[in-house]
Amino acid sequence: MTGFALETRNLVKRYGRRRVLDGFTLAVPRGAVLGLVGANGAGKTTWMMTVAGLLRPTSGTIDILGGGPFDAAVHAGRLALLPQDSELPLEATPMGLFYRFGRLQGLSAEAARRSASEVLKAVNLADRAKSSIRALSHGMRTRVRVAQCFLGNPELVLLDEPLNGLDPLEADRLRRFIRSRAGNQTIVISSHNLHDVEQLCTHVAFVENGRVVRMDTMAVLTRGRSLESVFLEQAGERPRADETSPAERLVAKLKERGLTCATAESCTGGSVGGAITAVPGSSTVFLGGVISYANEVKRDVLGVPQEILDTYGAVSPECAERMATGARNLLKADFAVSLTGIAGPDGGSAEKPVGLVWFGLATKDGVRTEKRVFAGDRAAVRAQAVDHALGLLLSAADATQSAK
Repeated sequence: MTGFALETRNLVKRYGRRRVLDGFTLAVPRGAVLGLVGANGAGKTTWMMTVAGLLRPTSGTIDILGGGPFDAAVHAGRLALLPQDSELPLEATPMGLFYRFGRLQGLSAEAARRSASEVLKAVNLADRAKSSIRALSHGMRTRVRVAQCFLGNPELVLLDEPLNGLDPLEADRLRRFIRSRAGNQTIVISSHNLHDVEQLCTHVAFVENGRVVRMDTMAVLTRGRSLESVFLEQAGERPRADETSPAERLVAKLKERGLTCATAESCTGGSVGGAITAVPGSSTVFLGGVISYANEVKRDVLGVPQEILDTYGAVSPECAERMATGARNLLKADFAVSLTGIAGPDGGSAEKPVGLVWFGLATKDGVRTEKRVFAGDRAAVRAQAVDHALGLLLSAADATQSAK
């Protein structure tokens, strides 16, 4: 088994003389949520349809879950696709449709009913399970279309514009649902809404003229900036920003505003503090950090209650919150970031997979937590976690008034 759920190499799809796909090469890490970003006509939809076996490539190779190109005998129930602008039969019911789709995937009657009930509950449509599609709102129909892709927990899910046309409330519901699947399934999302991609995805691939021109983790690609600004730079619509590191930008911002920060690290072992202190002059803004690998250090130094460690575990939002608060209070910083997670390769579970990291950010206004599930090996998970922590600190500095 490779570390990739999906690989396409030099994929070409030609219509006459026009190459819609022109050497489309992409490897999607297992457990990643990857966003495909590009202009209309870049080839994103054609690539998804080709991967799913609905279009035949002119040349190139496809490997889905280590089983080669799509083959119903091999990939039934393992790959799901939401085509762009797909429709549902208006007289059907969500439960009836989901049961039929589950049976077509090879699920038993009992398993199909159970899976249908689970996904309808997950998208808050359990009370509309037996309503006709015709009676559902646009947002509800969209939730039905997206939810059907998760019947039976397929290993690979391809979603083409899954949030298109939704109001903010409906979009938030679906984002939360998709985020809840991160790490347990590999998801590829094509969307023109860069805010959605930034909120949902661990990885991003920029697509131009039928090929991938840039692909990386979200943290490495954005480095504390918005995905929109990075995309517009890539497309040549904006001049490139100064290629300084996230740590350099953070130290400069803290100096400019007369602010200080601190860290509390578990899974990254001091790497966030190391990145900051590698910047000359950082001693004026970085007050220090606590490496709390052991639970005893979390408890005795940072003040994480033993009850939280016993009830929720070290890798939890409750622990991340207390770690950040403890570091800020201990070192008397304007704000502090905490990280606690599972970098792997061992130690993961279905509930807490390898790559899961909880972050805490404590400021004078309180503390908030964030969850991320990063893909890749131990080094990749740690590197992405460091970049994300630096981004959180930079966002806090941007939002904080000068202390001068």
